[in-house]
Amino acid sequence: MRRALKIGLAIIASVVTLAVVLVFVLTNTDWGREKVRTRVVSALAGAVHGQFSIGRISGNLLKGISLDSLVIADSSGAPFIRASAVQVGYNLRPFLSNKIELNDVRLDNPVIVLDRGLDGRWNYDRIFPSDSTAVKTDTAGIQFGDWIVLRDLRIASGDITIRMPLSIDSSLSSTQRDSAIAVATSDSSRTVVVRVAGGYQQVQQFRTLDAKIPLARIAHPDFTTRLFEIDSLSTIALAFAPPAADVRQLAGTFELTTDSVWFRVPELKLPSSSATLVGRYTI
Repeated sequence: MRRALKIGLAIIASVVTLAVVLVFVLTNTDWGREKVRTRVVSALAGAVHGQFSIGRISGNLLKGISLDSLVIADSSGAPFIRASAVQVGYNLRPFLSNKIELNDVRLDNPVIVLDRGLDGRWNYDRIFPSDSTAVKTDTAGIQFGDWIVLRDLRIASGDITIRMPLSIDSSLSSTQRDSAIAVATSDSSRTVVVRVAGGYQQVQQFRTLDAKIPLARIAHPDFTTRLFEIDSLSTIALAFAPPAADVRQLAGTFELTTDSVWFRVPELKLPSSSATLVGRYTI
């Protein structure tokens, strides 16, 4: 019995040692990280309705990850997000419950395009289609992607573009509609409107954006909204036609649904003025 026990313990010890070696190889060597990268790209290729690529992976994969590039685009190649470098920290335990909880997230030189097509769908909805928009009241049986929470998110030198359909009253006659479009696209209009296939879109741009965001709740089964708590943000804002707004500091909370944004901004500073904003914007 003692000999059998010794043999059994030896086998267990060997298996554990092999497992530790394999984990070390997969998480702490270039060969292992490259294997992980190719597996991730292959796995997401079937889930992403578009184009997805990541560059070289570094870091200890048990605690975090660093990518030297990230590209996500729709099926036509139109960009959704591109970043020269991405750093992410995490704990593996939430992933076992299909929860994505990331910390110490940093995006360097990201270019983000939020494009709402003339059909009303955002590009991220087309790239990451969901089976259901129903809100769950408990965390049992949540699917991968239902729970996405980022903490301590930092954006360095980012550019964000928002494109939305030009809204024109459907009750207008064709002549009145043409007149409304002419006014919206004229040089005197503060709204930036561009022609696209099948109609027109409004365009807003936020350049050289730097931000510290303690909490970004992208998805959660207990909430119907997305939440962004911003500690500091600066940007050159082209929400309308020039001149641009030079935002030196913004701090506040933004809560979003697919058609509305609620905001509470206790601190907004421009070069020679400051403001406090509370309100709702209907997209």
